[in-house]
Order: sequence, then C-alpha cells, then structure tokens
Amino acid sequence: MIDDDDVPEQFSRSQDYGFSSVWDAPQDLALTDLWSTGFPQLDRYWQLYPGQFTVVTGKAGSGKSTFLFNVLMQMAVNDGHCAAIWVPENEGHIREAFTDLWQLDKPGLQYFLQNQLWLQSSRSRFFADEPMDIVTLLQRIGDNVKRRNIDVVLLDPFNEMESCKPREQLEAEYIGDLLRLVKNFARTFRVAIIMVAHPTKLPADENRMPTEYDISGSANWANKADHLLVLGRHPDRPVAKVIVRKVRERKAGRLGTVEFTVDETTGLFTPICEGVDYVDFGAAKGTHRGHRE
Repeated sequence: MIDDDDVPEQFSRSQDYGFSSVWDAPQDLALTDLWSTGFPQLDRYWQLYPGQFTVVTGKAGSGKSTFLFNVLMQMAVNDGHCAAIWVPENEGHIREAFTDLWQLDKPGLQYFLQNQLWLQSSRSRFFADEPMDIVTLLQRIGDNVKRRNIDVVLLDPFNEMESCKPREQLEAEYIGDLLRLVKNFARTFRVAIIMVAHPTKLPADENRMPTEYDISGSANWANKADHLLVLGRHPDRPVAKVIVRKVRERKAGRLGTVEFTVDETTGLFTPICEGVDYVDFGAAKGTHRGHRE
C-alpha cells in the first residue's frame, strides 16, 4: 500500500476525472435505431444509424457516387429521410442525376428535391472568405441539421476538400484528427455520415480491387470507419459489386458482397442476388477485426 504522503503532487487528483468501476460507468444507448438502405439485400450487410461514419472507396468509374445517390433516394422515398450532400464532382448536373434515377411520379420527384435533399454548394463564390475544408463544411451543414431535419450527410469526395493541415503536422496525424472531428460531428448531431475517399492509383501490374489501405493519407481510414465499403465494376458487363469490408456494430451489418445490375442510361442499381457472406483475410491484414461476433 502506498501512503498518500508518498504520492508526488502531479499524480494526486482530488476531482472526479471519470475513473469508476465498470458497473458505474455511463454507457451509450443500445443500438436500436437502424435505418434501411432501401435495398433489403444490402441491409443484411449495411444499415445506417445515428452517429455512424461510413467510408466508401473504389476505382474511378466504379459507380461510387451513383450507388450512393441510389441509396439516398431509396431512404427518402421509403422512410422519409432527409440528406445533406456536398458533391463537387457532380454538383453541376445533380438534378439530372436524380431525375434519371426517379421511377415514380413527377410531383414526388419535385417534393424529394425541394424538401428531402439539400446541397452545400462547392462554387467558389460561396467560399470567398472561408476555406472549403472539413471544418467549414461541417459548420455549414451543422447549421441546417435541425432546421432541415437532416439525418444523413454525404461528403463526396474527401479528395476535393481543401487541406487545413498545419505545416509541421504529419499527414497521418492530420487524417486521424480530421476523421475524429467527423465522427464527433456525427455523434453530436445524431446523423449518419458517408464519406467517399478515392484510392491512390494502383500500379499497372496490380489487377485487383483497391482496399481501405489504398486510400491516400493513412490507415486511419480503416481504423476510424464504423462501416467500410468498396465498390467494383465488371469490365465488360453493367454489373457493380458492393463489398462490405468492415462492420463495427454487428447489429448494423456483416462482412459480405452484394452485386447489382446498373442501368447504363439512368444509373439505377438493382440487386441481382441476396448477397454472399465472407471474411477476406488475405486482401488486407486485420480487416476482419472490424466484425465482432
């Protein structure tokens, strides 16, 4: 036993700093509020929930944005969800993209675009006095979450944001800090955030699907994500593959793959099958640890 008089002052604390028995420790609410993607086949592997952070990656042209537009539309039509999107690569034709996807009546499309889908523009005139970085984007979206009943946020892609990295900070540390900020925003505002991050260019002799470890920056993408999806596209057929490579909350999904046919005219995704469970131990070391049994 150490006598109190022997404890140096810098190690002696008299206030409550959150040290308690596990029995008395405050706990988060049980995960019961799960949101369907609108695709029952996909829900087996990926459902959304308040506070969730999902990372989506895949090669250029694999259909990442179009797939997510499908999901946002389905969530709005089926369950009334409202989304905020920042999509600089698609902003100029975003109405056309959703009009092509829409399969219901025209008045319903207008209601969806006017009341359930909100855009943070990336036009330079709206950022004359502020950088278009993650802090500014989250501040602007946060100002509208309650006002517009927003519960899903799509940031697509991360690579188009301005960097706010201090000159002396390492890239890996910067990415880690940035993703912690995003996760804290999701928990604070009770929204699900989906962020698209492009992988670095793979060597020509590597004919494989990219993984989360190919995203520019660091392995923080793999570590910080609650859910992690990789999209692939068949080279000769209009077929896309959605691979769920990480699941933090087992109630919200499992590792596996769902294939979709893609209408090359409208961009509409239609599931082909019920999906296939798998654990790909070889693709990226440690990926399977995200799925807790």
